[in-house]
Amino acid sequence: ANQEGAAAGSASGTQQATGAAPEDDDDDLTPEERRARRNHNLVEKQYRNRLNAQFERLLAVLPVDQCRAAGSGGYDARHMSISASAAGGAAGEEKRLSKAEVLDLATRQIRTLEMERDKLRRERRELLRNVEALTAMTGARGKVVVGGSAGGGGGGNGGRRG
Repeated sequence: ANQEGAAAGSASGTQQATGAAPEDDDDDLTPEERRARRNHNLVEKQYRNRLNAQFERLLAVLPVDQCRAAGSGGYDARHMSISASAAGGAAGEEKRLSKAEVLDLATRQIRTLEMERDKLRRERRELLRNVEALTAMTGARGKVVVGGSAGGGGGGNGGRRG
């Protein structure tokens, strides 16, 4: 949680370079300003929690082998970490995945799925062409026609009569 606060503090400019927490500056604030700061900090914490939960959900749906490849182990989506023990490493060793690494894994998975989809589409088109060719060779009555013609030109309907 302290690391999250440090990252959030440096990103928002509310944390001083000395490492002091933003609450340490409350002495200079009016009660209304303190309340506003507490409310703001609470909203920011809820936002970070929701964002982290979404990253965990994203990591949880990525294939295990892809996550293992990223961290040479298994993964624990609840902690956005990869456990080395799943790959025979020392028990308790974990490689924490950054949010950028989770996004990179997701991007690679999406690209892999897109390539697989394109390949399946090509295979489907080829199979449909094969079905049409076989249908044309068998003719309308189910007879096998040698030479690829069902007689009479077929009329542009793939050799089917109808």
